[in-house]
Amino acid sequence: MKLVVQIPCFNEQDTILEVLKNIPKKIKGIDEIKIFLIDDGSFDKTSQIAKDFGVDKIIRFNKNRGLSFAF
Repeated sequence: MKLVVQIPCFNEQDTILEVLKNIPKKIKGIDEIKIFLIDDGSFDKTSQIAKDFGVDKIIRFNKNRGLSFAF
């Protein structure tokens, strides 16, 4: 079974690394964990930090569209 962790964010450069570090690498019963970051138009370094961390997929909007749209 695969688990996909979706993280919608907007200007979270100060906290995103801590969030990413706290996502478990292994969970009993889960074969694969993927991390998807949805950058909702951030103008800081949120996406770059996530990329440097090794997030599996980054989706980036050019402008802020709101949490429900990001999900």
